Amino acid sequence: MSETTKTGGLERFLVTFKQGEIIFFEHDTEDVAYMIKQGKIRLVKIINGVEKFVATVGDGDFFGEMAILANNPRSATAIAIEETQAYKISKTNFELLINANVTIATKILTLSAQRIQRQRRQLQILLLNDDETQVLDALLMLYEQLEITNKENVTINITPYELTTWAGVAMDKAKKILATYQENRRISVFPDRIIIQNIQELQRIVQARRKSVSDTDDSTT
Repeated sequence: MSETTKTGGLERFLVTFKQGEIIFFEHDTEDVAYMIKQGKIRLVKIINGVEKFVATVGDGDFFGEMAILANNPRSATAIAIEETQAYKISKTNFELLINANVTIATKILTLSAQRIQRQRRQLQILLLNDDETQVLDALLMLYEQLEITNKENVTINITPYELTTWAGVAMDKAKKILATYQENRRISVFPDRIIIQNIQELQRIVQARRKSVSDTDDSTT
């Protein structure tokens, strides 16, 4: 990692991360946040030995802010998807920045709220304890994040690998599930995206499976 010492504004805090470089690990304790100037960062968690995709952040986005806002250890590992330039901001400078800029403060609060909501939604998926349903529900979660009303031929810009990390399902199992649904013409799988033919159909399948799991749990108690 190299540091640029340009004068003026935030430029003196600018750092560069190489593709594949780890910025910080989950559970690290560090009181700095980052704002991306240019590039992309992937945030992941390890749950039960499986890497879980949390989010991808890009130009203008903040990450690592909860270490400052809540004095918490890192909740995820941050990895540079490509060469990335970001402003490394200490707690003191972070507070000065948000106090001086209402737009940035609002954006940080919005991003933090979205991440908390996303983590709760992911927990719902993991509790299903069924590989196929977890993959389908992960697709539905990603659709929900698009905030669109269209329910046919919906494109989800995610790789099959990223989908498996959302779902908490091993790659080989997820590939078989995706292949089956592609053969049935319910989805179309591409290297960089997945197209869902009919959202409502997937919703019905997941709802039925959730009910089945709930009924099974009730019968065993």
